[in-house]
Amino acid sequence: MNNETQTLLSHIVENTYTVGDIHRRLGTLRQTVEHVLFTQSNIPFMEACAEFLSRTDEVDTQDVRALEQWGEPVFKAFTQQNVAARISSLQTEIDMLPVLTLYIPVEFPAEEITFLGQWARTHCHESVMMDVHIDPAVVGGCAFVWNDAYHEFSFRTRIKEHVGIITTTLSDYAK
Repeated sequence: MNNETQTLLSHIVENTYTVGDIHRRLGTLRQTVEHVLFTQSNIPFMEACAEFLSRTDEVDTQDVRALEQWGEPVFKAFTQQNVAARISSLQTEIDMLPVLTLYIPVEFPAEEITFLGQWARTHCHESVMMDVHIDPAVVGGCAFVWNDAYHEFSFRTRIKEHVGIITTTLSDYAK
């Protein structure tokens, strides 16, 4: 990976924690820079990018905020000549990032996903991306796959591990 792609990727990964978010945001970045680069505009480049993002209804507000945080270092890295190659290079590098597959019982708010993403980057890998799946079977906990190993910490699994203790405790309580 060249230094320019590495620098761009580090800006992008800084505030993006899930596989879905990074792919969606990369697509939005591409739409934005292509629109600004290939349309005539009398306003400065960054202002034109901000204007495009503000009037694009289908873009999530969290994605817009994330792209705005990337700022000039990311947006100004693109020219008419390099936009396709640079996006392709970023996509290739994104596909090679380590992935922590996470199974949670319900959808978490964005703030919780950010918290989990920061935790994963501290404890697993500095640029890990989470692939989040909703699985009601892991109620009372979660499950995850890291380094090809599946780990489950659900209530159901804990009950199965301690069946004798739970039965004995319930029997003692009934007496």
